[in-house]
Amino acid sequence: MEDAGQWAKLAKAIGEPWAATSGLDAEARRGADREALHASLAAWAGARSREQLALVLRTAGIAAAPVHNEAELLFSEPFPEAGF
Repeated sequence: MEDAGQWAKLAKAIGEPWAATSGLDAEARRGADREALHASLAAWAGARSREQLALVLRTAGIAAAPVHNEAELLFSEPFPEAGF
């Protein structure tokens, strides 16, 4: 996060009480609580598919896209249609 505004967008997208905790909009506080914050973010994100996460984040104005591995890319359109 580069600033409090970016955190505010993410916290709103997350929609969980822990994300709205007073002080998490300050970089120093997020840094001090880094392990707990990472665990909370991982639990939130882990309960959703890549596509769901990307949609939630994009809807909140946060640039996001699902990341796919090589196998997923090779077996998704347009590669099979092109004979790969």
